Amino acid sequence: VHLFPVTGEHKHFVPGDRPAVCQTPWGILGVITCFDLRFPELARAEAKKGAVILAVCAQWPAARKAHWDLLLRARAVENQCFVIGANRCGIEGKTTFPGRSAVISPMGRVLARAGSRGTRLFATLDMKELTAFRKSMPCLELGVSEAYR
Repeated sequence: VHLFPVTGEHKHFVPGDRPAVCQTPWGILGVITCFDLRFPELARAEAKKGAVILAVCAQWPAARKAHWDLLLRARAVENQCFVIGANRCGIEGKTTFPGRSAVISPMGRVLARAGSRGTRLFATLDMKELTAFRKSMPCLELGVSEAYR
């Protein structure tokens, strides 16, 4: 949805215009791409459409790896969902990509974290934990969307 102006994505891609969610065997999956991670409204819209998992694919550079780590956890906590972030690793030109792919719980716990090399991550997504958390603190139901315009 949000094209990154610094790299000229607008010259090569057409932006999306709505939240992207799909049904999977594990529940509804929301999808966001790279720069979208900086826009909490998009992740919230996907959570409001029922997403219990948010998948983020990215080319997040090492210069902003602290933002990557923080925003993955923030999107998980504020939307009470699991977040799976897959980030590029390696070097292209002068840009280093740190990897640091991760699986984050709705409570903000890092369930799995990759290093700076390509790898596979494994984590157990406890849907009972997610359901209990959403029931004990129903933030998705209590938001006052009219106030956010």
